[in-house]
Amino acid sequence: MNDSLASKMSYGERLFQEGKVEDAVNCFLSLLKTNPNHPELLNNLGVISFSSQRLQEAEKYLLSAIGFDIAYREAYENLAKLYACNGDLQKAVSLLERYPFSVTDDCHLYNQLGMLCLSLKDTGKAKTYFERSLELNPAQEEAKNALRQILVLEGNQAKPKSNTTKAKKQSKNSAGNLTVAVVAQSHLCLGCGACTVVCPVGAVRLIETPDGRLIPEVDEQACVLCGRCLRSCPGLTIADSDDFLSRHQPFQGPCLGTFVGRASDEVIYSKSQSGGLVTAVVQELLNAHWVDGVVVSRLEWNGGRPVGRAFVARSREELLSAQGSKYCPMPLLEALSPKVRHPGRLALVGLPCHLHAVRNLRRWHPELVQDVQITIGLFCDRILTYAAMDYLARRANVSFSKVTQFHFRDKERTGYPGDVTIFTEDGVSKTLPSDERMKIKDRFTPLRCRLCFDKLNVFSDITIGDPHGIQGVDSENGESVCVVRTEKGKNAMALCLQSQAVRARGIEYQEVLAGQGIKGKIATWHAFSTAWQRIGGPLPGYIDHVLPLCRHISSENQRHASILVQSLQQERYPSREALIADACIRLGEQEPYFGSISKRHFIFEVMGCGFVNKGAMLMMLAIIGQLNRRRPDAKIASAPMPWMKRFLDYGILPLLPGFLEYPDIDVVLDASGFVYSDQWGVTPSKAAARKFERLKSYGATVILLPQAFGPFHDPAIRDYFKRIADSAELIFARDEISLEHVRTVVGESAKLALAPDFTVLLEGTPPGERDWFAERLCVVPNARMIDKTSGKEGSQYVEFLKRVVIATRGLGKEAFFLIHEGYADHEIARAVNGLLGKGCKIVYEQDPLLLKGILGASAAVVSSRYHALIGSLSQAVPSLCVGWSHKYRELFKSYEFSSGLVKLDATEDNLQEAILPLLEGEPRLRLVAHLRTASQRQKELAGEMWRRVFQCIGERHGGLQSPA
Repeated sequence: MNDSLASKMSYGERLFQEGKVEDAVNCFLSLLKTNPNHPELLNNLGVISFSSQRLQEAEKYLLSAIGFDIAYREAYENLAKLYACNGDLQKAVSLLERYPFSVTDDCHLYNQLGMLCLSLKDTGKAKTYFERSLELNPAQEEAKNALRQILVLEGNQAKPKSNTTKAKKQSKNSAGNLTVAVVAQSHLCLGCGACTVVCPVGAVRLIETPDGRLIPEVDEQACVLCGRCLRSCPGLTIADSDDFLSRHQPFQGPCLGTFVGRASDEVIYSKSQSGGLVTAVVQELLNAHWVDGVVVSRLEWNGGRPVGRAFVARSREELLSAQGSKYCPMPLLEALSPKVRHPGRLALVGLPCHLHAVRNLRRWHPELVQDVQITIGLFCDRILTYAAMDYLARRANVSFSKVTQFHFRDKERTGYPGDVTIFTEDGVSKTLPSDERMKIKDRFTPLRCRLCFDKLNVFSDITIGDPHGIQGVDSENGESVCVVRTEKGKNAMALCLQSQAVRARGIEYQEVLAGQGIKGKIATWHAFSTAWQRIGGPLPGYIDHVLPLCRHISSENQRHASILVQSLQQERYPSREALIADACIRLGEQEPYFGSISKRHFIFEVMGCGFVNKGAMLMMLAIIGQLNRRRPDAKIASAPMPWMKRFLDYGILPLLPGFLEYPDIDVVLDASGFVYSDQWGVTPSKAAARKFERLKSYGATVILLPQAFGPFHDPAIRDYFKRIADSAELIFARDEISLEHVRTVVGESAKLALAPDFTVLLEGTPPGERDWFAERLCVVPNARMIDKTSGKEGSQYVEFLKRVVIATRGLGKEAFFLIHEGYADHEIARAVNGLLGKGCKIVYEQDPLLLKGILGASAAVVSSRYHALIGSLSQAVPSLCVGWSHKYRELFKSYEFSSGLVKLDATEDNLQEAILPLLEGEPRLRLVAHLRTASQRQKELAGEMWRRVFQCIGERHGGLQSPA
């Protein structure tokens, strides 16, 4: 690969990592024009398409990559993941079995094959692949744990020989990736109950969360990893939707006729929410012996709590007991379980998510739905969580433990659309006006409902709903709209009209589409889906067939992202009581929440930290730890960016309009690392200068935490940094050269200080295979050595790493690659392995604390990643460095270990001379003792920096907490 192409590819990869997906795609496509047969470019485009759920496009790119390089392992891995995520596990296995293992024996590929075979219950094949994997690397735990699982499946309760705690943890993690538990973790669960029905061993049950959703809980001891629950889940995909949605507009569906009307039966009509058509139709189907039962649901009360129960109604009385809108999650598919269902022909009444599940069961487990003769779908814009019922009961001043009935829409007092009526055990009823129900919808809508396109239930035979926007309807007593979608539905509706079970008249489908606001639904769905992608959320698999309809739509992503973030936060409440108390504030019972958030919390904005770059992750974790100890009253905020969802996992609030804005910020902690410099151009300095000036005008305190600065030769950058410095209360440089660069701009100032990188205070997580790492040299590559250096230096880097490995082996030791960042670093390690007769193991971990633990466990480290060097030196691990800026020289100077710097053109002999004292004998012992002393000094300086930071904050804002 030539230098120019490598640099441009690295730039495209960086764009993708930063969330600039369209820019990354354009970059790779432009390179593909001049390099049409380049497998890495094709693989990159496939990865981006896969991450954006454009699965057919992703498959095309990945197959092309394999076609041009039959041994390109990453393309095989990515394509196998695509097939597996799409439910086609056998296709994934067949693909990986075609890989030419004779070219590169890789234990990771064998493990992937083994797990796929295990999920297909082919334990014989799985065992073979895991045994081959262990032949390549006997120290790894992944294959050992999988073999234990196979022994359990075969009835042999063999106990692990060692490291049982970690084995159990890893086994559970592996199982979770093959069960429906991963759907709940991804926020895609619909609570439909399909997973509980298909599980052959009863290992899945639905539980109610503190925020009122239904999600699956998997008993991992009982689970056999069959994959049935994952394959059947409508939260991930809808079976055969590509064919259906290619023939019908997704937001409209097919239509053979449209009616508006009501039930003829006055009892049914009086108890209905609209026109009673659903109950009237299914009762007539029972009367006419079309079906022997109807799958419906109702709310029951158990221990003072509402419980959604699905059942098969076989009489008029049972149908009437199920009448009325529930609005809460209903596990309707549980009624199809062979354990509870009696034989007979069935009709099924359900929401779109229930009908999606039925479609999946027809594809994968037809025996469970073979009795379902006809489906009646309900219009559904969204449901509410069970917490909505708690809130409404509180609004009605009713103790929830005394509630016996709950009607979301009761027409008795005011007619259509009906009030909320709550009945208690002492015979009292309380009524809330319908607007009380309407105003809470946004607060209690599950996140997953925002991602559903199917408001009109397009996969049903008949769809029924409210007659919004229809001319001439009975607006006082209510009527229903009915859309006939299939021949089966057409015959059923003809039966009901002929028998006069319903009174209905024909209308135009366009009236229904307009009244249901389908144009607005398309725009809203697109906005929520794209916002969810931007904050790091996965989308269902059918996205490819729906998204093209919205290409022309310009969406207001930030507002919709704010709503999604609120939903994510709601999922994290520890108890229902805490959630309801907060909802009362947010919904205006006591005071508006978002307009006064800074009155209730002290807000720190953290800049420059994220969850893609491991160094930035370490800084974020370090800041969170300090704030939790010293300012437990505070909240942490950060600007929205890709993978914002990970921020929410740590309780970090997003800066979004209407949610949290600049006037709410009390303190800004800028931990950008290295952006204010000629090397990064004018944009970062310009943006920060304007932002800090605005924040200062609102009274915020700006502090620049230890980072590298300069040089500032560019006049514009110099001017902007002067404005940054004027807005800041404290500026910490992490090395003497950076401090001098700052002084050339602002002169001598009391606000300037020298302090080390504060991640030295973080403790790493020890790896499970500590002895394996202790015998090896850890090599940490850095793609910035290619794109941030001269062309000559960049071209030397891969050869340099090759010589490091050869020199290490010449000393009788082995090396391994540790990927501290992402794809580009991994490609460098792969390129080095391609030059070696025998490649080195490549270790990739997402957890930055585990990465630090691996660095601490290694015999020695050779790194070009700054925070990897911080991680090794702060743990007194002998290390060598080749870097691309002054920050590396200054780091080793602070540890009084300048001999740890090596040159790119160092020969194998030079490298052996440098590596030998890191690994053996008295020189190593002296060096470790020296680094331990220097590391302790760095930690003391970092602690002093934090003391000064919080002293400044306390003086300006008060409320300083005593440090732990």
